[in-house]
Amino acid sequence: MRIVDTGRLIDEGSLNRLSVTLLILAFLTIFLDGFDLFALSYAAPHILSEWAITNKAVMAPVFSASLVGMLIGAPLCGLLADRIGRKILVVVCCALIGLTTLLAVLTANLPQLLATRAIAGLGFGGIAPCLIALTAEYAPTRYRATMITVMYTGITAGAAAAGAVGAWLVPGHGWRILFELGGLGALVMTIACMIALPESLRFVVSHRASPARILRLVRRFDPTIPDDAIFPAPAVPAGPALARRFAVRQLFAGTLALLTPLMWTINVSIVMAYYAVSTWLPTLLSTLHRPASSAAAFAMIFQVGGALGGIALSRRIDKGHMTAIAWAFAVAMPLVLLISVTATFDAALFATVFLAGFSIMSVQFGINAIVAMAYPTSIRSLALGWSFAISRIGAISGPLLVGAALEFGLAAQNSFAVACLPLLTGLVASVVLARVWKAPASPAHAELLPGQAAQ
Repeated sequence: MRIVDTGRLIDEGSLNRLSVTLLILAFLTIFLDGFDLFALSYAAPHILSEWAITNKAVMAPVFSASLVGMLIGAPLCGLLADRIGRKILVVVCCALIGLTTLLAVLTANLPQLLATRAIAGLGFGGIAPCLIALTAEYAPTRYRATMITVMYTGITAGAAAAGAVGAWLVPGHGWRILFELGGLGALVMTIACMIALPESLRFVVSHRASPARILRLVRRFDPTIPDDAIFPAPAVPAGPALARRFAVRQLFAGTLALLTPLMWTINVSIVMAYYAVSTWLPTLLSTLHRPASSAAAFAMIFQVGGALGGIALSRRIDKGHMTAIAWAFAVAMPLVLLISVTATFDAALFATVFLAGFSIMSVQFGINAIVAMAYPTSIRSLALGWSFAISRIGAISGPLLVGAALEFGLAAQNSFAVACLPLLTGLVASVVLARVWKAPASPAHAELLPGQAAQ
């Protein structure tokens, strides 16, 4: 009889076919998530034109509608995922995104469009924490931040693809082509996830699934595991303060009492700056007498820079260099200001937008990886769900911040300056995080909270 520590099996192992398959499926799913989430940004100039709307600021509530839905969907799905599993929530959220995105094709006014985006936001909010948790739980320790970041670059790739469609297909086929392609793609990925996406091994062991189900998953890591192997459930922190009925309190146990607020502050700050820039970039560049196709292309460059920045930063995080987050914040601030300065010079604007995306989005990827690394499996989806939910405060207020600047008379080319306020806040919080961060427990104690000694 052999006792198998499934946590150690994954943590100390190497990449294999199962982890790579999961990574590909998660990347493609989050790709469609990014496409559908940012389709509205690229469609907005064409919607304003078709519906004869001259006041661009009225788009701000529509931009924020899906983010309000995400504020509800992220913690709700995070809580449910820790109870019933990550896979089923991914499938449900993906189906919801596909159906509501297709419904947007039938809208004829802003209130209808706002309603479809708000409902889609429930799926947008739930799918990301579930996929990040699932990826983290199949990633070896030395590749964890990198795998999470590579998976999550799917959202920028999807946003960039939406930009490509916005630049080249929308002029000839209308803005609805964005929602038609995105909705159908999400429904295809729903079926693919139902068939091929594995459930978390740590989850099925923790919830004492049938030995046969556990054995099938474990043998995809090590085919030599015998039939009579025993798979003990991972240890979880004990104590009345961590009772499941007070699940949210677990996010503030031990050293997490300091780490959680710092990570939330960084997340809110960077997401606010990101949505302030990415949501309004196509519309504001179009007001500077750039054609809609050109504005969409620059927005796509922003997303591509973000994907590359996220991968670069994740390698630093995997090596324990948390100060890289602070450096990215520091670099982002002057770049955001330079967008307006370089707006009339193609080459300079290309470089500025690319580097702004590189620095801003690298933080967003990096903080998601850090959150996934900081919490044990038993509350990982819950932690990610709350982190995403709290970050939606920034996501909702980011577009509104720029909209308010426009309403108060700030010139369009100067409106991105307001994004420097959250960037400065994030810089301060990231410096503190780098000073207090301690690496999570060793694989043998992977289910203990950071800073909590093994019993």
